[in-house]
Amino acid sequence: MSDPTVLATSRRSRLATAVLLPLGGALLGWAVLTWHDVWLALDWAPMRGPVALVDRFDTWLGAGDTPVLVGLGVLLGVALVLVARSEEVTVAVGWDRVRVTRDSGERTYRRADVREALVDGKHLVLVADNGTELLRVRTEFGREALADAFRAHGYEWTGS
Repeated sequence: MSDPTVLATSRRSRLATAVLLPLGGALLGWAVLTWHDVWLALDWAPMRGPVALVDRFDTWLGAGDTPVLVGLGVLLGVALVLVARSEEVTVAVGWDRVRVTRDSGERTYRRADVREALVDGKHLVLVADNGTELLRVRTEFGREALADAFRAHGYEWTGS
């Protein structure tokens, strides 16, 4: 009996998300502040309401608006990082059970209760003997990685 196969978000991906989203938010805050006049001059430009709000904010704060909008962009990026972390899923497939962990907690499914596993869109689905779904969870793992993990531990894999 081998160790369970664990599918989880890589550290590199988590680090990239944690750095790039706040950086992108800061850049967005700066860009909106820098280009809001040009944006408002375009008749066809979408989202004129929020950009007009930035224009009023710029008039109200004056020179102090750059750090505020860049800071708001960073906060938006951090909020997106937290949302992304809360949606991360870890799947551990072993000979005797499947363990699925996410921000909301951990669920364990005994092998005897799992008739088959499959992917439906981006969702991992575990099916019970009576045909009901034990689990349906969105994952970012590829179909092949999931199939290999389940097949390696002798589970019935439906689909590709």
